[in-house]
Amino acid sequence: SYATGAVSGDNYVGGLVGLNDGDGGTATITNSYATGTVSGSNIAGGLVGWNDGDYGNATINNSYATGAVGGSSQDIGGLVGRNSDVGGAATISNSYWDKETTGQSTSGGSDNSAGKTTAEMMQASTFAGWDLAATGGSSAVWRIYEGHTNPLLRSFLTGLTLADTTATYNGATQTGAAVPILDARGGTAASGRNAGVYIAYSNQQGYDITDGTLTIDRKAINLSGSRSYDGTTTVNNDIFSSMSGLVGSEKLILSGNGKVADKNVGVDKTVDVGDLALA
Repeated sequence: SYATGAVSGDNYVGGLVGLNDGDGGTATITNSYATGTVSGSNIAGGLVGWNDGDYGNATINNSYATGAVGGSSQDIGGLVGRNSDVGGAATISNSYWDKETTGQSTSGGSDNSAGKTTAEMMQASTFAGWDLAATGGSSAVWRIYEGHTNPLLRSFLTGLTLADTTATYNGATQTGAAVPILDARGGTAASGRNAGVYIAYSNQQGYDITDGTLTIDRKAINLSGSRSYDGTTTVNNDIFSSMSGLVGSEKLILSGNGKVADKNVGVDKTVDVGDLALA
């Protein structure tokens, strides 16, 4: 289960649940999250206002919250406002909150280390122990697009397999497969400008994407130049008078030294790169 809407009120206000009350029994929240803004005057939490284990069992596990949390009460937390267990048990495990977006560094019933940065909330390693997949087509409960999304509930996603795309750097932003399909349901095709590997990703009402990777290869450039015989095999960077294959008006600076196979006079000698480098 998940909730995205803003929530405000007086007592026991939470992004998903106001009062998780185990009084006389067991109340369990699992595999759930909330992203909406929460505001309450008495006990407020990003996911749950009050996790009440007094005379019962109240449990939260494998859940998180990211929405801003505020209010006038002292019992305000990034994940849970108040966690109490008089005569019972109130347990929070493997659950986290974004301390940057919630604006809260603490949470009821949790160690402060469960408050994560926005970047950490987009890393699969943060959610160790969860049934979570970082690739498409699994049967896992959760799906994360590393570096792009928080964990998503896979049961709300539609499976989609895309073709991988390979291109060469050309100075422009390039895009992978299936832009219209992804745009229609809140997905984002793999896109990038610099050489590297980019992935397609989606929001919660979109797709569990398999493949769809865009790989942009580096563009080869050619160096050439000449120097007089000096009895050495060293080739200094400043002898290269020509650098061809650059894109548009882009410029690169060459530094360092290379080597040729021998010291003798010759034409079209291949230079071993050595510590020559571009910047």
